[in-house]
Amino acid sequence: MFGLRARACYALAKRRIRPPESSTESAEAYVDWRSEVMAQSWANFDDRLIQDKDVLDFGSGKGNLVFFLAPRGPKSVTGVELHAPSVDESRARALTLDLPEHVPVRFEVGRTDRIPVPDNSADVLCAFDVVEHVMDPCQIIAEWARVLRPGGTVLLEWCPWRSPWGPHMESLVPLPWAHVIFGENAMFRTCEKIYDHPNYQHRTWDLNDDGSVAPNKWRNWNSFSQQGYINQLNVGPFKTLAQAEGFEVSSFEHHTFQSLPAKDLIAPILMQVPVLNEYLCSYVTGQLTLRS
Repeated sequence: MFGLRARACYALAKRRIRPPESSTESAEAYVDWRSEVMAQSWANFDDRLIQDKDVLDFGSGKGNLVFFLAPRGPKSVTGVELHAPSVDESRARALTLDLPEHVPVRFEVGRTDRIPVPDNSADVLCAFDVVEHVMDPCQIIAEWARVLRPGGTVLLEWCPWRSPWGPHMESLVPLPWAHVIFGENAMFRTCEKIYDHPNYQHRTWDLNDDGSVAPNKWRNWNSFSQQGYINQLNVGPFKTLAQAEGFEVSSFEHHTFQSLPAKDLIAPILMQVPVLNEYLCSYVTGQLTLRS
């Protein structure tokens, strides 16, 4: 149903339709961009966290983080990814790269409820840009605890739901906090209409293998639970789930947007206010430690 809030959301969104970033124009450009993003993400951590450790990259995509970490001193690196074609591509890419011969690198196809590695087989688990996409976080956090050795760590980077771009729909609905202001029905109906708008230029993930535009999938969804892509998880509930599975929160930091007005003046104050800081953050980073 295209109600009043949906009409308002669409009217604003269509005025802000923008050409795609160069990183989203092709699959190759997107992979290169993701490699840059992974390097920037790792800048929040330290190579010493993985040196001589068995590392598992949860949600490894096309292997960008695995390939970035392999030369930085781990004992081994394993990537786990739900999308089987991405695993195949990662394995193929590994054969073309100059990776350290003494560091085993492998990729496995995961499941939504299980990580395909043995109990107590990893020292460090990386979860970058993936927590928001886990539709059963309770089950998966329990899996993190299963595969880690006692005292093992989880290194996190993710975008909480309350973030201005929490729904990951900004290419179609380029309106910050649209999910808070207009609600999920308005978001999905706006995406449905923008997708077919003559001024909208489709991103690489909207295209078939032959380059044609895929059918409008937004007609099939009315909610985030139906879509199965964003879990609407916020920081407080996430910490509660992690602690229930035996993790201690060693560190947690909210990172605000560089474009925030008077960032250096007001951010140090606002980012210390619980809940409010989630609305103003671009992403959060953290470290969990599994109790021995």
